[in-house]
Amino acid sequence: MRHTFIALLTAGVMLAGTTGFSGEGWPTDWAQAKKTAAKENKLILVDFSGSDWCGWCVKLDKEVFSQPAFLKGAKEKFVLMLADYPRDKSGQSEELQAQNEKLRTEFQIKGYPSVYLTTAEGKPIAKTGYEPGGPEKYLAALEKMAQDYEDVQKLRKKLPTVQGIEKAKLLDQICKKMSIESPEKLGYVDEILRLDADGKAGLKASYMAQKLLPLVIGALRSGKGQEALQKCDEVLALEGLDTELKQTVVFFKSNAVHSMGDKPKAKDLLLEARKIDPKSDMAKNIDRILASDLFKEAPKDK
Repeated sequence: MRHTFIALLTAGVMLAGTTGFSGEGWPTDWAQAKKTAAKENKLILVDFSGSDWCGWCVKLDKEVFSQPAFLKGAKEKFVLMLADYPRDKSGQSEELQAQNEKLRTEFQIKGYPSVYLTTAEGKPIAKTGYEPGGPEKYLAALEKMAQDYEDVQKLRKKLPTVQGIEKAKLLDQICKKMSIESPEKLGYVDEILRLDADGKAGLKASYMAQKLLPLVIGALRSGKGQEALQKCDEVLALEGLDTELKQTVVFFKSNAVHSMGDKPKAKDLLLEARKIDPKSDMAKNIDRILASDLFKEAPKDK
């Protein structure tokens, strides 16, 4: 169980005979979607789905993507595009299958559903997945992502006018509105760390943590529990960590300890992480993990 906690948090599939996926109103031609987006000056909303095997995909389609309340508003704001990866491909042409495989590689899709907003050129700018709450709430979240993208374009224009700590603060505003990890964003992070090297702007700890956390996750996924544990301790040693980051790192530290076979200590660390912010979404996930089979007591021999 190398990265069991991560799997529980990020699982994108429910393997059970799933039916009821409609896909109606969602074109499948990527080239045409980009042409339409350019012509209408819109972003593209791409749904990467598994229509006949992915339970969360079917659930998202049923609750949101097939609902008239969503389709009406979404079509006004975005160009819709479905990239479907069913097990039964008899209804897809070879050309469509080839297109979708190319998209899967380009977008580095690792779980379903994966829902992206892209520019008319196809550049991803925001990502989400299944979220509860219905069509109106989901559409509002997408509109917020689109607005964040517009805000980033405006903020970037101000960069040449500021220097030093003020530039670091402006870059911080930009990074907070960029939900996609990209070379560009990583460059901004490096510049923030350079400009706030002494931590006086209060940005250093947060961005150092953001650079280290992917290394923690990578170590966990590679089964390197001791390496992940060391990286977690490096992050926790940073001064000025905010509550959310601290809770996240202690959670991953528990994951590392669990992967090394120390279940009691892993449980203690989960409880410690939960205590940091009992009302957070992470705390809810921790409760779910603690109630799972991972921490159930084995039956004692009579």
